[in-house]
Formats: sequence, C-alpha cells, structure tokens
Amino acid sequence: MSLTVVYFGLRGLADRRAGAVHQAEIHTQNLAQALDMSLSATIRQIDQSLLTVIAELECSQAIGHQDPARLRQVIEIQERLLSGAVAIRVTDAEGSLIIRHPNEKALTHLQDCPFWVPLREDAQANLFISDPLLDPFTKQWVIAIARRYSLPGGRFGGVVVIPVLIDRLQKVLSGFQIGEGGTLTLRNSEGGFVTRHPVMVSGRALSIGDKEVSDELRSILGSGIQQKSYFAVTRFDQTKRIHSFRRMKSLPLVVVASMTESDYLSQWRIDQRKTLIRIGAAILGFWIFAGVIWRLGQAHDQAKLKMLESVRESETDYRNLFEMANDAILVFEPEEEIILAVNQSACAIYGFDRDELIGMDLKKLTKDISLGRKRIQELAGSTSNHIFETIQFNKRNEEIHFQIISSVLTFQGKKAILSLNRDITKRKK
Repeated sequence: MSLTVVYFGLRGLADRRAGAVHQAEIHTQNLAQALDMSLSATIRQIDQSLLTVIAELECSQAIGHQDPARLRQVIEIQERLLSGAVAIRVTDAEGSLIIRHPNEKALTHLQDCPFWVPLREDAQANLFISDPLLDPFTKQWVIAIARRYSLPGGRFGGVVVIPVLIDRLQKVLSGFQIGEGGTLTLRNSEGGFVTRHPVMVSGRALSIGDKEVSDELRSILGSGIQQKSYFAVTRFDQTKRIHSFRRMKSLPLVVVASMTESDYLSQWRIDQRKTLIRIGAAILGFWIFAGVIWRLGQAHDQAKLKMLESVRESETDYRNLFEMANDAILVFEPEEEIILAVNQSACAIYGFDRDELIGMDLKKLTKDISLGRKRIQELAGSTSNHIFETIQFNKRNEEIHFQIISSVLTFQGKKAILSLNRDITKRKK
C-alpha cells in the first residue's frame, strides 16, 4: 500500500508539472501573438496617415497647384490621431525638408537617414520601417516609418516619414499582464535590443542595440524560424525562464515573451509539498508496520525470517526517501512538543546533530510559543493538512522563516505530528 502511495504520488507530481509547463508555453505564445497584433494595428494606423498625406501631395502635384496651408492642415489632423509619433515630416526629391513640426529646429535634409536611398532608388518600394535610430531633431530613440511619393510621370518626389518613439512601444508592452518575474522583449532581426517590459529587471536596464542573448535565442534568430518556445537562462539576471519567440509580421522585429519557473510552477510546488507529506506519512506508517512484523517474526521459523529480510530492505528504501527530502521533516509529540524523529535536512537547517534534536522540546526553537500551541490545537482537531508560516531559531539563535505543512499521524503507537518545514528566509528578505 505504501509503495502505491509513493508511486502514484510521484507519478501525479510529474504529470502536474508537465501540465504547468504546457500551460506556460501556451500563455507565452499567446502573449507574443497578442503583442504582434497590437503593434501591427499601430503600424497600420501610421501607414494610413502616411497614405493620406501622400494622397494630398500627389493630388496637388497632379493639378499643378500646391496649397501649403491645406497640406499643413492635413498633417496636423493626422498628427493628432497618432499617439506616440514625434511628427510627420515631408521632404522634396533632394531630401530637403519642406514640412516639419513647428517646434523642431531647422535641419537642411534627411539624405543621411537609412530610409532615404532605398525609397529613392526603388519606384515600387512599399512601407519602410527602420531599426532603432536617434532622431536628428529630438535626439530620442525612434523607429522611422516612411513611404516615398511620386511626381506626375512617376518621378521620385520625396519622402513622408513618421518617427515613432521607442518609449511608445514600451508603453504598448506594459499593457500586458506577464507575472511577477515575466518579461516582454522586442529585438531587431539580428538580436539587437529595442525595448522591454519591465524596463528594469533585477536592477538592470538594457541599452538599445545590446546583443547579449542566450545561445538558444541566437540559434533561433539565425534559423529563420517564425515562432518557437524554448527554455533558457536569461543572461542579465541568470534566471531560468520559458520563452516564446515570434517574428513580427508588420515590423522588422522579434518579440520574446518569458515567464520564470517560480511563476508557472508556483501551484505545482504547493502540490509537491502536500504530496511529500502524504509520502512521509506512508513511510512512517510502513516503519511501524515493519516493526510489528519484526517482533512477530522473532517467534517464527527461518522461512518467516527470510520474509523479514525483504521487509527490512523495503524499510531502507523508504528511510532513504525520507532522508533525501530537501525540506526539514520533524515528527513530534503534540502535548509537550518533544521531537521524536528528524531527517538529515532538519539537522542541516537547524544546525543540530540528530541526537541533539531528538528529545528536544520544540518550544525551545519557536519564537512565538503561544501561536505554536494554537496551531497544534487546531491541527489536533482536524483531519486535513495545515499550511502556515512561522519563525523558529537555529543553533546559532538566528531566525529562520518557515512555510509549514503539517498533519496528524500515529508514530510508534501514539498520536504524533508530522511537520514538513520549508526554509523561506531568503524570500522574506
């Protein structure tokens, strides 16, 4: 029976962990897709403003009469419609600005901008979207979105460009719920950093253009894959995350949506501790059963002794499981709180030898004794596990914050309490 509890307990933990990982993969994929759709809608709105201004320019050129006041009015209307755009700028065929925002200082031309040559040389060029660059007017990081317009006869007339602040893209990212340790990151097609939500992670902000990425992401960037989920340790904070990569359809960018293990495995870790309690109870129960069999076996013949040897081997297996637990496990008597049994992790965490802990009054290690007694009384009248947090002391009289999962069991023929204590001191700090 105990073997069955152990088998199905561990099997259930493995299945639930796989399910939690699968759900995290789906969640990050959905985040990446939703961000792609949101930014694509923004780009379509900007492109519509470009086309509106180009239509006004080409119409006035076609009738041979350009009305600067009307063009300025059309541009002002479009600028009001665009949130996060710096301005709408128009050049002539030589690259000289003929329309710019009134608050911007004069600049002779835009011929040095990355969109200029591709749009001038290709009469069939469509929308041009640049990598992040410093705006020559505002000295802020932007992505330039531009189109060419034509003169009668198809000759190149100039460029209409709308710079979009990187800060605007970051605000779009910040509208998504990503979890306590999650991140949403935009990079260019070569892996250069563009922006991220949150901006600060583990006290560090990345610089635009930073190409420090994991080996896994570098491999995906060079493969041409459109979307993929993977596990990797992020180099800026050395934290293991699940990541979902997606190449954006409307921008020359990629998005990486990430979640930490502590986020997507939080419920599973609670289930893990509860399962370990059940397994621990089964192990201790088996020890008691084995002890009874051993006593009965003293009066039986050699054939019964052979059966006892098999039981002893199983007892060793169960004791090993008990000792291998990472959390401290204590069994104590509920009335006087005398410790009856401990595992090796308990010795390491509290700083006592096993012989020192066994027989010790647990109250000597407890900061709030009255609260401890209250918890024991509540547990004594219950049939379910109790989960709570408390503070105890180690041998050096240092405080340890524990998350406790406890239950009532029978140990050596008497009622006792099984307590699984997880050290959460670092989390509390």
